[in-house]
Amino acid sequence: MALKHIVAKQIKTVRLQMGLTQAELARRAGISIRYLSRLETEPQNLSLDVLEEIAKALRMSPADLLSLQKSKKPDESTPESLIMEAQRLLDLAGHSLKSR
Repeated sequence: MALKHIVAKQIKTVRLQMGLTQAELARRAGISIRYLSRLETEPQNLSLDVLEEIAKALRMSPADLLSLQKSKKPDESTPESLIMEAQRLLDLAGHSLKSR
């Protein structure tokens, strides 16, 4: 399987495991929804910078997105992940959490 197909599958799988919409992940990664949608559905080459930003938004390492191993859910017990989850819930409610 081509590496770009592995990355596309991993991005979508982890995004869905985290309960994120494409819009939420795109915002967190600083890319357009259209670009993220194309990455997930029409695997293509992407820069290392974009890979790094998507991985950070998914609370994982870029290496995890390149792995053939089954996607694992990010650790949800870290303070950073709890803050991100609170932000996601507030975003859903139409509020924003102030950055520290």
